Amino acid sequence: MTHSIIVENKKATKRVAKLKNSNTVVIDLTSTSPANPDEPEWRMLSPFYPHCTTYKWGDLDVPGWKDKKAMSVEGIWQGLKVFQGSGVDESKFYNWTMKKMKRSVRVNGVPKGHLWHDDNSLLDYLEARKRIYLPAFYQKLELAELKPLIDNLRKKHEERDIVFLDYNTNADPNDPSKPLSHAALVMLYLQGRYPGHEQPDTEKLVEKPKPVQLSLFPVK
Repeated sequence: MTHSIIVENKKATKRVAKLKNSNTVVIDLTSTSPANPDEPEWRMLSPFYPHCTTYKWGDLDVPGWKDKKAMSVEGIWQGLKVFQGSGVDESKFYNWTMKKMKRSVRVNGVPKGHLWHDDNSLLDYLEARKRIYLPAFYQKLELAELKPLIDNLRKKHEERDIVFLDYNTNADPNDPSKPLSHAALVMLYLQGRYPGHEQPDTEKLVEKPKPVQLSLFPVK
């Protein structure tokens, strides 16, 4: 039996309460996920969570910026933003507090794009999502530090239906109308459908033997 994974808005309290009363595993993947001694630290899967186990300035490569490291996916995303009134903010790469990460239009002016540092070009919103955010979050999920959590989720998925809680639920990278849900990206990763890293459908690749029609006449 194949168990499902869905992403639900954390603020939809009535629906979430109903799901918690069913035979479903509900996991909060936001940066404010409450600590539970009986559960892994699920907030580690948030894009705000810092990773700096190996390198002094972070474990994540900054896409489009040779030899630059960052601690979090959100730090990369916010740090590379360029506004009418301000440019790249490298301090976001090294923010380990998970606080004061956002860079607002009110303070910085109209956003102009995200900087692809290697050729000093500006990427529009969708292009930045595909070339910066998606690769950055994928390398996060591939970190050895997160392997126990990923293995735990795989085991849960084999046994029961799972609901991931996030503040956003958009799973389509090509939909610019809503922020992309990182919980949805975790779901796609577990299902082998992460954008740009899709796993082939093994069932479709296996050639099924053609039925053999038995002759009505014996072979002489």
